[in-house]
Amino acid sequence: MTGAIQPGQRVLAVCTGNICRSPFAEAFLARQAQLRLLVGSAGTHALDGHPATQQAIRVALEWGIDLSGHRARLLTADLALAADHLIALTPVHARVAESLAPAASGVAIHELDVADPYGLGLEDYRACFEQIERNLEALL
Repeated sequence: MTGAIQPGQRVLAVCTGNICRSPFAEAFLARQAQLRLLVGSAGTHALDGHPATQQAIRVALEWGIDLSGHRARLLTADLALAADHLIALTPVHARVAESLAPAASGVAIHELDVADPYGLGLEDYRACFEQIERNLEALL
């Protein structure tokens, strides 16, 4: 879906577990203070209440982002439909989002292709977060 994210809009980042990629995307977008975005994140298979991985917390700190208080939540239709923009971290996440927020709903779904670093090393997390940052900057 095309369309840049505009000031004041609601943006939801979506990945699988909501413990690595989407929390970083949420926090990165929240730092864009000039846009006054309302941001959140969720996972297609998240276990509600689970914290971000230790690797995600550690690497996010290199960006000045603190994920230590993050808690995962499951993507629901209500969450998807409340967004103006949904950032799907992979094509699979985009398909799930489209099933919850069909095109007629007006939610702009932005499909990325960011590999999951879960279970991998710190360098994989760094590469993942760098890719998320590049992709999000292109949408702003």
